[in-house]
Amino acid sequence: MSQLGNFVSEDDLETLIRERLIPGVILHVWCDFTTPPKEKFLVVLSTEPECLVCLISSKIHPFNQKKEKLVASHVELHRADYDFLDHNSYANCNNVYMMEIGEIVDQCKKVFSRIKGNLTEPDSGHVLRAIQDSVLVSGKHKKVTSASLK
Repeated sequence: MSQLGNFVSEDDLETLIRERLIPGVILHVWCDFTTPPKEKFLVVLSTEPECLVCLISSKIHPFNQKKEKLVASHVELHRADYDFLDHNSYANCNNVYMMEIGEIVDQCKKVFSRIKGNLTEPDSGHVLRAIQDSVLVSGKHKKVTSASLK
């Protein structure tokens, strides 16, 4: 259990975590849907009706660099705005993934510091715009994200 768990009950810890899991929060969690599976920074885009996220990477993947529309759907996150990043990074708004909210809560219960912070207001707007403009994100996910990430 996280160090915070030494000071609050299990139920209170879960409540605290769920209150922090809002659109725009940045997490560092284990992702079994990446190749290979590994810990990644990600942005929560929505929590209802499903938990949608996009990944943060240190570089734009070479495949995406070949097409201007794909590059345009990456939002640069500046190290100066996010003290947990080691360098400028990119939110890849071309790919939206579903994650089980319970799995995220369980990971955060074990290590509360997996919750890193929130997107700045300008970056939140850039992420929303990039998702809306993406040629790869489904209309359903665009609609859910638009309603959640403001």
